[in-house]
Amino acid sequence: MSHSLLALAAALLLPAQGGPPGQPASQPASQPGAITKDLTGVSAQVTVIHELGDQALRTQESWTIAHNGSAAIDPSVLTVQYPAIRLLKLDDDVQGFEAAEDRQTVKATRPLSPGMGSFAGAYILDTQRGTASYKRRFPVEVEVLRVILEEAPNLSVTSNIEATRRNRDLNGIKFAIWDFARIPANQEVSIEIKGIPYKPVWPTQLTMLIGALIVLWAFWAVRSGKVPGGELSSSKSPLSAGARKDRILRAIELLDEDLDREKVSENRYKRRHEDLTRQLAVVLRELDLEGQAQPAARKE
Repeated sequence: MSHSLLALAAALLLPAQGGPPGQPASQPASQPGAITKDLTGVSAQVTVIHELGDQALRTQESWTIAHNGSAAIDPSVLTVQYPAIRLLKLDDDVQGFEAAEDRQTVKATRPLSPGMGSFAGAYILDTQRGTASYKRRFPVEVEVLRVILEEAPNLSVTSNIEATRRNRDLNGIKFAIWDFARIPANQEVSIEIKGIPYKPVWPTQLTMLIGALIVLWAFWAVRSGKVPGGELSSSKSPLSAGARKDRILRAIELLDEDLDREKVSENRYKRRHEDLTRQLAVVLRELDLEGQAQPAARKE
């Protein structure tokens, strides 16, 4: 799902909000000179759009802030903390807010005048085995919090704050939307997202490791002239070692395809892969012995 599609989803699924990011939608005729740290009259609407990805959620988050008081808000109290995220970046047209150097905080850069203001940005939230969990505290009361994800089987969101789920369709793409109840300022909000599609990386890592070990073994055998397991060569299959090697390699390819299509469990895949790898090592030893025997036969 592209950046433009996420923006379109936000535009169609959410009610109209204030003016452009960082700009007040309405201002009183004259600006008061007083500055306060009292956030009692300030509230926000927060929209979080998670895009499903491998081992991570690419996320866009937008804020619309309503300031109903009479004095400007001191920027030092307008700080939004994010959970353990990566690459926090605000949109290019945001004014009055900036991402801190730690890339996990957004802070105001000037007093917030009465009226409406907003900012938006993007970040990456890592997942573990199809689950993402995080905790947040908002500096102001959040009247509306929406979490939006592209629909997926078994997808669920749980939280310590009551939320209702609804589904929407946008240009053939189905979205799941969770609307959370009002959240008081500074109350901890915990959110856990389960059922995120993911592909385990350990099979690929295991295959690469086994391949590297086979290469190292072959290098050692050539340099040393020794072939471990040569005693097994006397119990060969009626098929040639070359033919058996091709069959084993094909079996490994089919096994990888079955894992990708979820036709085999991870445990069964691991056991079968280890068995095929052992068979492949024996065949490679036989081929190496045959290669060593041929020059000797020609000399005789």
